[in-house]
Amino acid sequence: AFRVISWQDMGDVNTDGPDHAALLNMLSQDPEVYSQQAEDLMDAKQYPTDVLDLAARRLWLERYASEPMVVNSLTSLYELLGKSRQVRYRDVLTLLTQRVSDLKLRRYADKALDMLPDGDAPQYTLPVD
Repeated sequence: AFRVISWQDMGDVNTDGPDHAALLNMLSQDPEVYSQQAEDLMDAKQYPTDVLDLAARRLWLERYASEPMVVNSLTSLYELLGKSRQVRYRDVLTLLTQRVSDLKLRRYADKALDMLPDGDAPQYTLPVD
């Protein structure tokens, strides 16, 4: 079964702004919608931090996913974080490599982590759960 992610799970998400549609797509309960949004952003080489934060939060909340459709869709979010090359996601990706239950997702988390450049930056803070 799909993990239902509510607005409350996603925290303080301000959907008023230039990334309005992308944020709403990332909040979708339909795995095909958020996966396609990630693909569209990568194709356009656009990596808005607010959307990436939401992708990171979804990956954390869905770290125990096992439904094949969800697992396949989440791979796009890992790829999005890796291709963003934003060091800000190093800590969350490191945690995900340790805590994700699905082997395929763990490999994608490792790959995304390897795509990040060296360096330091303020890190994305995971939601408390």
